[in-house]
Amino acid sequence: RQHWAQLIEAFLTTRAGLRAVVVIIDIRRGLGEADQQLLDYVQHTPCKPVVVATKLDKLPRSQRQRHVAQVQRNLDWPVHRFSASTGEGREALWKALLEVCAIRPDGTTGER
Repeated sequence: RQHWAQLIEAFLTTRAGLRAVVVIIDIRRGLGEADQQLLDYVQHTPCKPVVVATKLDKLPRSQRQRHVAQVQRNLDWPVHRFSASTGEGREALWKALLEVCAIRPDGTTGER
């Protein structure tokens, strides 16, 4: 386990051009301890965290907002909703990723 932590730390701190870390959370399980540890660590790197709550389609629509709010309550960053099965949230997630990476819609980069 220590070996993997060292590899991840080295990647996050030395990778040129790395601007964001996408943290994928299964919305049915919520924010786990390992997720929180990763987010805490990312705060101390030049990278910005992008939190993605996945598997929205696995919850009834009436429960989605409550589950996302539970995850959001513990974070300082927005939680992006996403379902690979239905495509829900895909466009908003792409927009957020392009923005955090300072990539304009035409593919050019701007200042970070």
